[in-house]
Amino acid sequence: MPTQTGKARSTILMFAIVLLSTIQLFCQPAKSAPALESSTVQASRSNDLVVTVGILPNGHIRVRNATLRQIIAAAYNIDEALVMEGPAWLDSDRFDIIAKAPSTASQADRLAMLQTLLADRFKLAVHHDKKVNLVYTLTVGKNGPKLQPAAKSVLKNCAPVAGDPKQAHLLCQSFSMADLADLLPRVAPNYLELPVVDRTHRRL
Repeated sequence: MPTQTGKARSTILMFAIVLLSTIQLFCQPAKSAPALESSTVQASRSNDLVVTVGILPNGHIRVRNATLRQIIAAAYNIDEALVMEGPAWLDSDRFDIIAKAPSTASQADRLAMLQTLLADRFKLAVHHDKKVNLVYTLTVGKNGPKLQPAAKSVLKNCAPVAGDPKQAHLLCQSFSMADLADLLPRVAPNYLELPVVDRTHRRL
């Protein structure tokens, strides 16, 4: 039997998945999808900037310090910028989720189970829409990326460092491009007034 602890929001959420190009619309979780073996949802007590949303091949689902918008985006396998509308706390309240899916579940099943968890715990209601939305895109330059992979011994972290007092200086380690796209509008809202979408994994 799945177990759930902690208190979660009970407000019914309505949001639209905004599509920047023509793709197949997502469906609601299939009723035949296997159920989670266990699940725990609780408010996050972390004060750092590190966010982890992992849906792992071994069936484990690990979410740490993530906003509900980030969790919804992961559950529907889309960019966060494409999750629109919803209450203000969609980007302020943060949650930790620990869940276990059957080891034989496919990735599609794991995503479906996370979608079901969101519907059950947060009363999430989904409205699909198709329209054009302005965003910034993070892409690879014509000569290719110049970044080097982080050492495996370096833990994911992002913290303030010394620098010009008129500017914000952060040292971020073991960050993915998706992490950077999520971070930029939050640390530089005066310069980036639109969402940033990671497109570095796509070849144009």
